Amino acid sequence: MPILTDGQSTSINDEARESDIPVTEESWSTTVTDIPDFNFDNSATGITVNIDDMEHVIDFFHLMFPQNYVQYLVDCTNAYGHNLCNSNRPHTRHSRKTVYRETTYEEMIKFMGLSLLKGHVKCPQQRSLFSLSNALYYHPVFN
Repeated sequence: MPILTDGQSTSINDEARESDIPVTEESWSTTVTDIPDFNFDNSATGITVNIDDMEHVIDFFHLMFPQNYVQYLVDCTNAYGHNLCNSNRPHTRHSRKTVYRETTYEEMIKFMGLSLLKGHVKCPQQRSLFSLSNALYYHPVFN
């Protein structure tokens, strides 16, 4: 904003402007209408899955992450690894690029399970999950 000295004016009109849109005065209405009752059917809400024939934990896991989805993640991970290995970027003697190994379906299931479990175990640093030195954050699955 420019600093004005005595006698200078700005290009902005200092006079009060009246709107071109007329203002209409509306008053509150005393009409009251009833809120309709929607009669929600609670039995038809949410996910309905028959779990009677499920015997193993992995069956519940596959409800959330179907096998074709997990296989898609494996395929995409392996494709990314191959693209990274085939790139012309320089790498060192000990880089992962020289010893790349494809991931498997079982590894992806384990990784996803650990990731889900990690969300429930509270700790200040992820490194604490894999440490034996602090018993407060010890979890046998991570070690």
